[in-house]
Amino acid sequence: MLEMMVGSLSTQHKMQPPHYAALETSVFDLQLSGRQKQSLQRQGLDLDALNVVAFHAKNLVIPQVKPRSRGAFVTPSMTEGVLLTSVEMREVFNAHAELKAMRAEDTESNRLRRYMKRLEADRMKATKQQTAKQELMERREMRQEDVAALKARRVKQRSDAAQRRIEGKIAARNAKEAQQAANHKS
Repeated sequence: MLEMMVGSLSTQHKMQPPHYAALETSVFDLQLSGRQKQSLQRQGLDLDALNVVAFHAKNLVIPQVKPRSRGAFVTPSMTEGVLLTSVEMREVFNAHAELKAMRAEDTESNRLRRYMKRLEADRMKATKQQTAKQELMERREMRQEDVAALKARRVKQRSDAAQRRIEGKIAARNAKEAQQAANHKS
């Protein structure tokens, strides 16, 4: 009697079968049309029981079949045509596995070597391009210096030519004046 008063659930909750509570909150209810429900009732099947079965069938964990481990075969190249015991076969398998691992390691090291060569080639190409750019800039500077020197030389030639013309005109004028002065004296 004390159990009924302290810590017990309500009698209404105890009256419901447990599968109803599971089905009420479930989203896995069977979706049946009215015609299907009538057909099931005529056959004498309980819809609640079908809902419970459907719920458990949908939540059922189907075991996955594990694939059979693939066996390994000793090839004739491994055995060299000799019948081996199981211990010898294991040794051959181990040696073959080590050989495969070494080949894989060699393949990886070759890939790494090719990658490093490619990086080195890219670095060399970049340095060549950089030196070519630097040489081009130096040549451009030299060309600019050459052009400036050529301009200076031409300016000097022009000024020298102008100076000679002026000196020639002065000399011609002096000669003319001297001739006119000689003509006036005579």
